[in-house]
Amino acid sequence: MIIPKDMNQPPPLPASAPVPWGTIGALGGALVIGAAAGSMLFPREHIIEKPIEVTVEKRVEVPVEKIIERQVDRIVEKPVEVVRTVEKRVEVPAKLTKEQEIGANIFRNIVAAEDCEMGLGPKSVFPAKDKKIKIFVGGDETVFRKVSKSEVVSRIESVFRRDGFTLVDVDGEFCETVILVNVDLLASNDGITLAGGLTIDIQHYMMGFAGGLWKRSVLRSGHYSQTISYGSNNFYKIPGILEGLAVSASNDLAKAGPTPERKTSK
Repeated sequence: MIIPKDMNQPPPLPASAPVPWGTIGALGGALVIGAAAGSMLFPREHIIEKPIEVTVEKRVEVPVEKIIERQVDRIVEKPVEVVRTVEKRVEVPAKLTKEQEIGANIFRNIVAAEDCEMGLGPKSVFPAKDKKIKIFVGGDETVFRKVSKSEVVSRIESVFRRDGFTLVDVDGEFCETVILVNVDLLASNDGITLAGGLTIDIQHYMMGFAGGLWKRSVLRSGHYSQTISYGSNNFYKIPGILEGLAVSASNDLAKAGPTPERKTSK
């Protein structure tokens, strides 16, 4: 037995030993079969070369001018309003007293009346303030012994009431307008009455001016009268005649007002 010097190498075959071709063929077939089986069990990766499309992006940088914002103050000339303080003295009249206001109103009314027509007849009648009046009936007692005084008063009062006047009692409050009814005995002959006069006057208490003097007095603005012959056949007519005169007086007093302006020639 030959022992190899190096245990790591296989021992050489004897020179006279025959080559075992059958064994070698069997081993070759086994290797082929094993290779085929291994390729089935462990497939290999196949690399297939395909063309690759490469896109190259070309980036071109263009220089941009730098925008510089500048704030420019524009001076706009505007008209300037010049305010000046000017001292102006204005004389403001002091507040009038009550007496001064009354005087001013009287003066204005006097000036206005100067441009109006003269009041004659019914136009001369002044209106009754607040349409309040007092009625006084008087006369000769000789007549009233023949005629009922109460009937005369009643018939005259009814006339003024119909025209909307308020009758104030003779002993009541002050009233500017007074109606005076008078039955006069004009003439008699030894107690025999011949004639008489029946009158109704519209009078006003007012302030008058004459001869440089102001005076509170009584002014008659309306006068209505009629003369009759007294007698036994005429006494019964007296109440009716006085009632007719009262109608005229009441109508004029109800329509009393300012007179129209004077007509001036061109």
